[in-house]
Amino acid sequence: MNRVFTSCFLLILFHLFAKGQNALPQHLFCITYSGSVGNKEINSKTNYINRIGAAYQFQKKNYTLGLEYQFMFSAYSGDDLFSALRTSEGLIISDNGSLIDIQTLFRGNSGYFTFGKIIPISTVNSFQFNFGVGLLEHHLSIKTFDETSAYFTKNNLKGYDQLSIGPAIKQQFRFNHFGPKKRINCYLELFCEEAFLQNTRKYNYYSNSSDTKNHFNFTAGIQFGWMIPFLNNSPDEDF
Repeated sequence: MNRVFTSCFLLILFHLFAKGQNALPQHLFCITYSGSVGNKEINSKTNYINRIGAAYQFQKKNYTLGLEYQFMFSAYSGDDLFSALRTSEGLIISDNGSLIDIQTLFRGNSGYFTFGKIIPISTVNSFQFNFGVGLLEHHLSIKTFDETSAYFTKNNLKGYDQLSIGPAIKQQFRFNHFGPKKRINCYLELFCEEAFLQNTRKYNYYSNSSDTKNHFNFTAGIQFGWMIPFLNNSPDEDF
């Protein structure tokens, strides 16, 4: 009896895989949103990173090549960068005696070249494993609302923005759904990202110290993508 159930299960699995060979179109444009959290290095600047982006994917015989771009944004939640400039009441006063309001935000960009493997599970669903190699940068976007201050110039603010850039790698595990009428095409993804960054500002004004070491950034998160097929063969063609 167990052999019968096992044989039936394998036949059904083979049937699903065989029918699912063309689960994804050959060319896809994707619009993405993701949220991620990071290690201590990331948490010193922000607790949660939002990402919006776009990607292109080419598929042939269940192997994929792609390009991916994402813009990162969130609130800054690290140490007060301007504590040395504040009064005992916690205020920052400009040269003319007016109060200075400062806004600090976390911003970043990433770009990847990806390659992956698709594992069909039905005519409309599939799993996908991707590996990406690329470049990542992030910085602090600092805005002041006092144009009269002689201290908060663009050049001086560079000493606070911690602009960091370096190589990065990414691993993605994805569940794809491609609707039979090409109307609902989306995926849900779990990903991990490792970046090896260096501060391009060799001296940090806020800490009065130089920063020449490498910084390891690790993030993990969930991504949702909407897939738009274009320039594709007919559904009956074998990729």
